[in-house]
Amino acid sequence: MIKKFISFFVLILIFSCKESIPDPEQVVLVNPENNNTCLFSNSNSNFAEVEFSWTESKHTDNYDLIIENQITNENISKTTNLTTSQVTLERGAPYSWYVVSKSDSSDNIALSETRNFYLEGPSQLNHIPFPAKLIYPLNESILNSVNMVTFQWEGYDLDGDIKNYDLIIENASNGAEIKYEKILIEALDIELQNGNIYLWKIITRDNENNNSTSVTSKFELAN
Repeated sequence: MIKKFISFFVLILIFSCKESIPDPEQVVLVNPENNNTCLFSNSNSNFAEVEFSWTESKHTDNYDLIIENQITNENISKTTNLTTSQVTLERGAPYSWYVVSKSDSSDNIALSETRNFYLEGPSQLNHIPFPAKLIYPLNESILNSVNMVTFQWEGYDLDGDIKNYDLIIENASNGAEIKYEKILIEALDIELQNGNIYLWKIITRDNENNNSTSVTSKFELAN
């Protein structure tokens, strides 16, 4: 009887230890700074090496550094157990980046914030706007008992010369598309039909007719 009790106690102890394994924590991004321009002395090269750094996070064995070219949507991923990584990138493009914290003892992960930066091109005098940040409606949100939706977003351009925006809304049920062009502000009230799922995105345009397209966000307009 005593042996059975001890065995049972040991099993509970082992189970408790497994349950108490902490998840990896979120890192804080350090460099490049958000919405920064990375300048390089070699003006003849179309590529440049960028150093990324972040703080160490607890309960983490390695990190995945994720970088996205916001023009081509190409993703670059590097895994490291350090808090720095050097990556060669094509110049003349806006990029976003974030870090994933991972643990060998847990299947859970932790995502950092996402930052943007612009990798200046050779002898570049004008910059492409960053893709707009979609604020409202939130992705995967459900809006109840409304038919007037206030779309909100935030644009950013290193030159400060954003000219206007296009708002594109698609009804996911039938593929019908609504487009509002040359908007001068960062919010717009649109009347939509209840009972549908909608997709929306923003095109940002500057005075040099450079443009960028945001991610696509989805929301449901419930009855």
